Amino acid sequence: MSLKDPFSRQEAEAIIADMTAHYPAPIANYVEFKFFTGLRTSESFGLHWGDIDLAGKHLLVHRAIVRGVEKLNTKTNTARM
Repeated sequence: MSLKDPFSRQEAEAIIADMTAHYPAPIANYVEFKFFTGLRTSESFGLHWGDIDLAGKHLLVHRAIVRGVEKLNTKTNTARM
């Protein structure tokens, strides 16, 4: 666990397991995705399928949705892979 991580790997796995037991699969999957990508909520909401390369195992973060408005950049104004 780094100084920036609010949860240890074990705590994250326990939270994900609890979500899987108590919520529909899409919700639990979203929580797991957020834990292990580190995306801000606004960035995850701004993703399009075209931003995701499943075979290459990366995604492009270059937009966000803030209060229902699509922003064509991220909070830091920096796109990242």
